Amino acid sequence: MWFDFVIFALSIACLTFIVTDSSIFKPLREAISDRNSKHNSIEVKRRFVYLLDSLINCYFCTSIWVGFLVSYLMYIDIDWLMYPFAGAMMAKVIYKLQK
Repeated sequence: MWFDFVIFALSIACLTFIVTDSSIFKPLREAISDRNSKHNSIEVKRRFVYLLDSLINCYFCTSIWVGFLVSYLMYIDIDWLMYPFAGAMMAKVIYKLQK
């Protein structure tokens, strides 16, 4: 039971980092932030871009939605998919501790 929780928490932390800080999503984050700052069209569209910008640049916001996704994947018994993310997070922590 505790092992599943550790895998769950590490997976959420890793996926949140990938979305909010990694170089993989940097072009997407910059494009959405630029569009958010220059957006002058329809109010509903502007609100959606602002919401999306807030979502991918905020650790707390992203971790909530990633948590829902990971919970769903574990519920439908695809929890094996979380092990690589948990391992990546542990590798990141170990790397930071060695510095």
